[in-house]
Amino acid sequence: MSYEDCSARRTVRRVDLLGEWVSHPITLLILFEPDFVDVVGDGFLLRGHVIDSASGRSYEHEQLWLVRPCPDPKAPPLAKFDARKWMKRLPVEERNGNETSVSEQWHKTHA
Repeated sequence: MSYEDCSARRTVRRVDLLGEWVSHPITLLILFEPDFVDVVGDGFLLRGHVIDSASGRSYEHEQLWLVRPCPDPKAPPLAKFDARKWMKRLPVEERNGNETSVSEQWHKTHA
């Protein structure tokens, strides 16, 4: 996304997930500021941010996308990806479940 098109007034890298609507390509989802994580099997992992809006608010979520090549939109579905073979290599955020959420931490300091 160019500087002129971005409301943040900076150049933003993006990856578009494309689909088809009545034989026209459309963007289904956008991953902003993607980082290459690793190669796994017949694909690779990208980590970035997805922006969603609901109830008049914008939400930014970090996502990890598995990207696999599809030779043709009309090709048969790809074989199911077996994540168990790659679990030791996938990036995992270590949590014990007792941490306060970011919104709870913000509320404590600002409310």
